[in-house]
Amino acid sequence: MSDSPAFHTASLTSNTLSYIDSFSTLPTPPTSYTTVIGLHGIGFNSAAWTPIVDELALDPTTPIRFIAYNQRDYRGSSPKVAAELPGAVDVTEVYLNDLLEFIEFVVKELKVPGVPSSGSSAAGGITLLVSAFFFNFSPTRR
Repeated sequence: MSDSPAFHTASLTSNTLSYIDSFSTLPTPPTSYTTVIGLHGIGFNSAAWTPIVDELALDPTTPIRFIAYNQRDYRGSSPKVAAELPGAVDVTEVYLNDLLEFIEFVVKELKVPGVPSSGSSAAGGITLLVSAFFFNFSPTRR
């Protein structure tokens, strides 16, 4: 198991996001695979996915590519943005846009295979895996 994964950089339209990729250590990655993009929650970064990345890297015949990016203000990524609107809806928009731009980066720059045609035995496509950690800030609960 890696103590510190190798981070790569995705230069997007309005920011930079660092990411880890289970295929980065494979000398010859498979050509037919499904891509899983891991999105970390509050309190930890993309390194939380390291056990999955390490496990997938041990078996290059596994047709799964796991990629996880660090959100803003985490190691190697652009600084966070300050909320200016009530409910921080502007920040939510920025983070959702980051996700969409990162998916576009993965498709165009990392050239992941698309969804295979019906009846094909090939793998392909993208799945999003989200890890969330929520706090209960209710003033009535202790």
